[in-house]
Amino acid sequence: MTDDQILDAARSAFVEEGEGATVGSIAARIGVTHSAIHQRFGSKRDLFLCALAKAVPPSEVMALLFRGPDRQAPLHPQLRPLLVSLLVFLRHALPQLLALRAAGVELVPEGSESMPARLREALASWVRAAEAANMATVIDAVAVAEGLLGALEARALNEHLGAVAASDDPSFIDLLLRGLLPVMPRTKKRKELP
Repeated sequence: MTDDQILDAARSAFVEEGEGATVGSIAARIGVTHSAIHQRFGSKRDLFLCALAKAVPPSEVMALLFRGPDRQAPLHPQLRPLLVSLLVFLRHALPQLLALRAAGVELVPEGSESMPARLREALASWVRAAEAANMATVIDAVAVAEGLLGALEARALNEHLGAVAASDDPSFIDLLLRGLLPVMPRTKKRKELP
């Protein structure tokens, strides 16, 4: 049994049951002994933190966001797969973050930026670059990023809570893009008449 397999089982148990999940129930899920888990991870608290504290956005998505759009390709087809990847990430990360927060774990070390803030800044940077390339007209890139990521977070949270069934992600994201980031050619400012 690998550490990753133990952590996957622990992650599932802690997301489903919270910090109240027992090491014995985690061990039973994967067919190992209670003591085998303790030997590898020490305390239940250490296992809890190890299993849940690794919620970071996929590095390839962050790199693509910071690189910005390809000026030669249409805007929405570039952004759609990035947003789908972020939604998949949020579906896994939000339940973990909620379990950590419920256990009183400080999610953002003092002096650092939160994961949601990093995601918003990366997406806002991408939107600003698209606007600079005349690919879209944007009033406020941060507001667009907040709207897109807020909708993805809400969808992931509602699915986790059972309020909404998962459905066609690309169609949902297309609707968001059309509403929050319409593709419109820039027009030259007209000279005002005296």
